[in-house]
Amino acid sequence: MGCSNKTGGKIRGLKTSYLGDAYVHQKNPAQTFDFLKKTSLYADTSIIKDSIVSELLAFQQRKTGEVPSFSIITQYALNMMKIEELFSSDLDRPICILAPSSYLSLEKKGVRESIDELMNDKIVPLYASELFGRKFDSAEELINYLERFNTFKEFYSALDQSTFPFQNPDGVTVDEEKFLSVKNYYEEKYATSFSFSESLFLLIRGRYSWVPYDLISTSNLTSNYVTDFRGLWNNYLNFLKKDNELLSEYLSKKAVSKNTLIMQALQQQEFNWLGDIPLDKIKTLRERGELGEMREILGKNFEEIKNVKDADFVDLVSQINYSLNECFKKHSCEVKHLDKIYRMKYTINISTLVVSGSLAIAAALYPPIASIASLTSKIGGSYSVVNLIRDFFDKKDKYKSLQQKPIAMLFDVKKTESNV
Repeated sequence: MGCSNKTGGKIRGLKTSYLGDAYVHQKNPAQTFDFLKKTSLYADTSIIKDSIVSELLAFQQRKTGEVPSFSIITQYALNMMKIEELFSSDLDRPICILAPSSYLSLEKKGVRESIDELMNDKIVPLYASELFGRKFDSAEELINYLERFNTFKEFYSALDQSTFPFQNPDGVTVDEEKFLSVKNYYEEKYATSFSFSESLFLLIRGRYSWVPYDLISTSNLTSNYVTDFRGLWNNYLNFLKKDNELLSEYLSKKAVSKNTLIMQALQQQEFNWLGDIPLDKIKTLRERGELGEMREILGKNFEEIKNVKDADFVDLVSQINYSLNECFKKHSCEVKHLDKIYRMKYTINISTLVVSGSLAIAAALYPPIASIASLTSKIGGSYSVVNLIRDFFDKKDKYKSLQQKPIAMLFDVKKTESNV
């Protein structure tokens, strides 16, 4: 099942897949809404996989863990309902689209079970090798190593020398409280008890398996990815840096795309104000076909980053900020220039206007004319109300055109934010 619009055609334009949809139930829906709104300023469509069906099918298969599954499904459904407007758009290219669940996608490809085995026996041991500074070739070998630890403190002490991040999806360092919640979750989910070493394995698996799992399940839909989960973003970058061929059968390993980096940069603190842009304005911009212009603004003067180092990413954020500020200056100058043209054309001379009652009549018919009642048109030394009115509407139309540009929408929101 492909990614299609309501008319049955393939979704066109720049698509991006949301990494971490399995964790959406843990997010504040307002934050998810703002994140996807900001992404929609650059991407035509964000793909979010249906985690409800995945959870239902997984529960149906194992037949245990009804309570945790029901809790996840309920919270996920409630959160998705709160961002429903992003999916229900009448736009030709929807802001968001719900794609088939990972479970169904991999099942259709006939690789679901082999992918699970790959995660357990290859991916998790690969990341554990980074964590502990020694090589593990299988899940069994890793679990045997983990048996040396009797407490979480001992386990965590063994990671002290590691420079490899051991984080929860939200980017917070894993602590004992999180470990216990993971252990309890899996024991309730599978209606069985797990040894301390098995629980540590499940903890590591939960930190590192979801990114490659997501990439495999959406690799046929897009090559761009975004996420508001800091831990998953770090794992995504680390995964792409790995010099291995573990997923070559399922996934073409690519460098991080320019589009992915720009969309992720928009989520940084410097651009929090983008979340204040009303959804109706974003829809209007997209309806007018101006998303390409917005992409050009945000990606201006940007060159490909090959290594995706932290310093390079900081430079990217600074570059986008600089490009936006330059566009704001240009927009402000264009508005001032337009105003200057018409101010130079007219001079203040109330006594001349009193000579004719024509302007008063015009002002009564169209009240905004009264706002320029102090302007006098001088053509050949004589006053012309007709030219005055004509020029007023000309300026009004030109100003309206300027205010409809994508940069004007950003400028208005940024200016409001600065005045708060």
